[in-house]
Amino acid sequence: MGSKQTCLRTKIRFFDLQKDILSIKNAKKKVLFALLLFLLSINNPIFAQEVYFAQKKVDSSQIKEYFSLEEALREPLKVKKLTLYNRNLRTLPPEIASLVNLEELNLMSNLLKVFPQELLKLKKLRLLDLRDNELRRLPNEIEKIQQLEKLYLGNNQLTQLPPTIVTMTNLRELDLGNNPLWAMPLGMEKLKNLEHIRIEFTAHTRITEVLQEFARIPSLKTLELWIYNDIPPEITLLQQIQKLDLSGNQLQSLNLAVSELTQLKSLNLERNELKNLPPELEKLENLEHLSLSDNNFKTLPEVVCKLKSLKKLELMWNQITELPESIGELEKLEVLDLNKNPIQKLPKSIGKLKNLKELNLSFTEIEALPEEINQLTQLETLSLEGTRLTDISAKIGHLQNLKRLYISSKQMLKIPQEMSKLKNLEYLSINPLPSEKSEIEQALTIIFNFKNLKYLSISAISELNILPTELGNLQNLEHLNLELPEGLDFKKFLLILAKLPALQRLILTGKEIKAIPAEIALLHNLTELYLPMNQISEIATEIAQLKKLKRLVLFGNPIPEAEKEKIRKLLPHVSISW
Repeated sequence: MGSKQTCLRTKIRFFDLQKDILSIKNAKKKVLFALLLFLLSINNPIFAQEVYFAQKKVDSSQIKEYFSLEEALREPLKVKKLTLYNRNLRTLPPEIASLVNLEELNLMSNLLKVFPQELLKLKKLRLLDLRDNELRRLPNEIEKIQQLEKLYLGNNQLTQLPPTIVTMTNLRELDLGNNPLWAMPLGMEKLKNLEHIRIEFTAHTRITEVLQEFARIPSLKTLELWIYNDIPPEITLLQQIQKLDLSGNQLQSLNLAVSELTQLKSLNLERNELKNLPPELEKLENLEHLSLSDNNFKTLPEVVCKLKSLKKLELMWNQITELPESIGELEKLEVLDLNKNPIQKLPKSIGKLKNLKELNLSFTEIEALPEEINQLTQLETLSLEGTRLTDISAKIGHLQNLKRLYISSKQMLKIPQEMSKLKNLEYLSINPLPSEKSEIEQALTIIFNFKNLKYLSISAISELNILPTELGNLQNLEHLNLELPEGLDFKKFLLILAKLPALQRLILTGKEIKAIPAEIALLHNLTELYLPMNQISEIATEIAQLKKLKRLVLFGNPIPEAEKEKIRKLLPHVSISW
């Protein structure tokens, strides 16, 4: 399979991007990619929120992850998780066998041509990631790693699996994607716990035989299938599967055989070339999740509105200009994603979606929200980034369960007083704010009284040279992303921020900051500080008092080399980006 097609099949998710940085071998490209990731997090508030709170979840893990084999070998009995990602490894040292308590080993993106025999001694291994190497075969002895639950072998050169793999009865997930496999070993039904398989069918694959073996695995629930031509009709053998992923296959039509998989709960058809769907798809009465993102749909196929069990419908990156009134028949729908479609308005029947919890209209041509929006009383997330809204409908005040609101427009936005009713709001991004000083002050008064806010991102407030002290009301705020107004007194601003005990991540842009003063030490719980593209040339030594700080971003500032050296010594355990 060509690298271009492989790239097309790569599912880009926010939590994968940081790992992708490590896989880039060219140092200059690595820096540029890291910069792109940072800019994404600043300019896309939804992305930033996900990155931040996912990182928090990772940081809270009790298992220490080792990234150095040398460090791991210094305390071998303590090591449970080891990542040796993209190290150009051709072999492993025998000493790795001393990590007898190792449970997770990531050897992804190396140069291994032969399966390391040392791994056969790691009896507690539950996860082994060997993706993106040069393996041609697996040894029969792999069965000795009996505790293995997840085995990732994607993007190697395997043509077959050893027959002993069927004795590894603890396997739950098996990734075989992008390998020239032609058959499966007999006896796959012995893998009684195997739930998830990822595989590619090439011109050499004995498709019928492979699918017959898969059909014998009663526990198999998820199949990710990459195909060289079309969906094989024999897929109907897999009556037990509940999740089918056919993304990235450049399909122009959907084989009717898929409609016979009546146990399906999830069907992923994103990144194909589909323009329509067969009416027979109505047979999928149990389907709860359907992704049609990144295809060629100009209208929503009527059959979609007949899938009465549907809870999640993803339609982003199509050419849909309107939704049919029948969309209101999807009474169980909880998530509707229309991101990046040229749709201009919503049908009145949108108000019938009483169970809708998430509505994404970002980067559409929406100019106004319909009156019926007030009927979506279960709505928790409303995304309106990059729309043509000129104001925020007063009807939004009826959405009492709203927790996440993201709005940006090419026009200055007016904030209605009714928005103050959103007492449960936790994540808020609005830009640009109104241009009139009185309207800015009213907007900020509303925003700074959302007592449950954890995440706040707002743009430049050009008419103010000081932020209202009401900002200090946000006692639960963990993340603040703010473009500073001109003439702001940064020291006084830090005194306001000091009233926010939960603040952990601070992003400030706007070219207004010339120095980091001693008051920065008041932000005791700060773990991440981003001050890029300002005018900083001095940094107070008190920054060393931020004992929880893990990351400091200062690129694009005229900081003298001597000042950089001073900060490196003050913050030896902090990741600093100049």
